[in-house]
Amino acid sequence: MSRRRALRRLALLLCAGPWLWPLHSRAAEPEGAPGDGLDRVIDAAIGDWNQDGHPDLALLIAPSSPTTSVMAELRVYIRQTPDGSFLAPAQTLAQSVWGYWPKAGGRGREPSLRVVGGALAIVERNTSTGRYRFQRQRTLAWREGGFVLAGLSDVIHDTQSQTRLLCDLNLLTGRGYLNGKPVRIAARTITLAEADEGLACTDVIQP
Repeated sequence: MSRRRALRRLALLLCAGPWLWPLHSRAAEPEGAPGDGLDRVIDAAIGDWNQDGHPDLALLIAPSSPTTSVMAELRVYIRQTPDGSFLAPAQTLAQSVWGYWPKAGGRGREPSLRVVGGALAIVERNTSTGRYRFQRQRTLAWREGGFVLAGLSDVIHDTQSQTRLLCDLNLLTGRGYLNGKPVRIAARTITLAEADEGLACTDVIQP
């Protein structure tokens, strides 16, 4: 290698250093070292949560030592305005989403994130084992600087009796359907912290 080429290569390495060193440092961490959890991402979704014209991000993070069943953490990031140059943490909800760690044989029971009409939806499901199979979707809408629960949707199938429960509610309007029939409830605002994993459609409909 010529001296000129060697000097050019050294200059490139020095310029790239600030970006390469953190990656090298992270790769050198021993297994199990504390981190930000990005090695345990179950799912991710990109959408404009706050409707400002800039793409935002949501992540579903497994616990630090996932085995089989997990209660995942939801992390929400909002792109900063006016230029939308970087993402900043906006909300975190720990131990909020039920499912199975994908690497632990949880096929049919993995939680996921979706974008529904510009809103963020959390999906929990069990379509693979046991008598009761279900899919539950919680739809979140951005209101006044944070997420609120805008919708609940449940599909529950009893494989023994072959009965099904279908429920779809818009909590912001108070309108919805239960087994194909229209239902009305009092419109209400449920914060992200209150929208826990155990909340079902029938909990809201029943007095």
